[in-house]
Amino acid sequence: MIFTCEMYHPNIYPDGRVCISILHPPGDDPMGYETSAERWSPVQSIEKILLS
Repeated sequence: MIFTCEMYHPNIYPDGRVCISILHPPGDDPMGYETSAERWSPVQSIEKILLS
């Protein structure tokens, strides 16, 4: 998901991309801000995704 209009929100990057760690692909974070436990894995429950 990408927002096309300008907005100021802690979970929206300046280019409009959504920044929600649980939705990011598995693997190392190139920015170094997230641990692997905060990123997507197949064992994440619906509850955990909705609460993130």
